[in-house]
Amino acid sequence: MITKLKNLNKTFYLELLFYIALFGVFFIWCLMLRFDDAPDELGRYSICQYIFNHWKLPHGGDMEIRMEAWGFSYAFQPILPYMIGAVLMKLTALFTSNAYFYIIAARFVSVICGIVMAVFVRKIAKRLFIDSSWQWIFTFLVMLLPQNMFMFVYVNTDSMALMSSAIIVYAWLYGYDTNWNHKACILLAIGIIFNAMSYYNAYAFILCSVIVFVVHHISYSKSDKLVIQWSSLLKKGLFISFLVFLGTGWWFIRSYILYDGDFLGLRIRNEYAEKYATTEYLKPSQAKTYYIAGLSVFRMLKETHYIIDLSLSFIGQFGNMSIVLHKWMYRGYGILIGLASIGLLLKKRKPLTLLHFNKKDTFAFYISMIICIIVPIFLCTYSSYVTDYQPQGRYILPMVIPFMIFITIGLKKLFDLILRDEFLYQDATRVVRAWCVIVVFFFMKDIVFRTYWDTFTKFITSL
Repeated sequence: MITKLKNLNKTFYLELLFYIALFGVFFIWCLMLRFDDAPDELGRYSICQYIFNHWKLPHGGDMEIRMEAWGFSYAFQPILPYMIGAVLMKLTALFTSNAYFYIIAARFVSVICGIVMAVFVRKIAKRLFIDSSWQWIFTFLVMLLPQNMFMFVYVNTDSMALMSSAIIVYAWLYGYDTNWNHKACILLAIGIIFNAMSYYNAYAFILCSVIVFVVHHISYSKSDKLVIQWSSLLKKGLFISFLVFLGTGWWFIRSYILYDGDFLGLRIRNEYAEKYATTEYLKPSQAKTYYIAGLSVFRMLKETHYIIDLSLSFIGQFGNMSIVLHKWMYRGYGILIGLASIGLLLKKRKPLTLLHFNKKDTFAFYISMIICIIVPIFLCTYSSYVTDYQPQGRYILPMVIPFMIFITIGLKKLFDLILRDEFLYQDATRVVRAWCVIVVFFFMKDIVFRTYWDTFTKFITSL
């Protein structure tokens, strides 16, 4: 009993230290990052500023927030992170009128989303993987991935989408364990609300939540007849749906009214881009894409560096895709992913996860993980082919949790097969964890501080 308490205390303090260190990295980076030295931060921040100035939500086509070159604004899509950012800006205004601190207040939403994601990633790890070594490996692979970390230092909606994916996956596991009690249903609803109000590329988690929840309520009788637990399915399903509608319905109804039935805001955004974009190739009808040129998507993949650029920027490219990691960092992650891919093909020698559910629920969980990997890749590729060629890893980052679940499983299967000595096995897991930490240390030291420190110190002394 005493040993268990000591282990619990040790785990608690390790986790607390991890969250504090992670917060420190996110916050320092967000303080140092030059304004708009991140994808479209100016266009995103302008929405926070509009709400701050007028204390109302903007129309997506309002000239005050419209990006001049592109002809549209990000306010056509859900803007919950920007709304929260505007509130933090109002609170900041009670103490200062300095514009720099307003920017930090808006960015702080992303910082908080990163810490909340880390908390739920740890919860997923402890419900999914058997021993603490693999729990921490999974946690580090997700939270210390450089590109993932970058999402939590500037104004965007990606950070909330990533946070929501962690809440949703944990809600699935918790729901399985509790037969979807009230807490699990509320948790899933919260995750879906944040997801729906953030970024469309992460919507696969909403679809898969339906799959996971419905499949759990389906079973077979002894006579192999399909049995659906209608009472529980409807009662709990309607409860979740009601909470989600309360949290998101107002936005989509508003969009339906404002944009002539376009509740997703996608059609109207293209209309504004076609009408107001300042250069021809930024108009949807004139975009320089393989689709408009009448060429196949396979030709795009063959003739461009799409796959390489997407893969490298998934690992890490900062600023406006202009700041890259050291080559050894990309190679190291490539080796890890390659080894894990080999491991996934091997037979398991030891138990891999703590999943103790029936085959039906376990299958639904893994299928949902695969769907949540495929959908962001498909949407990103489709958009690059049809609308705007942008092989940016941030567009597929919503897959980071399911992807790293499979990478962790693959590494564990490989280690279980080739590392029979227990001391060697533990040393190998320490190397993987140390690798993730070393990458963060050196990219912060050699890239982030080297790029921004001089500018940051000059700016601070001028305040």
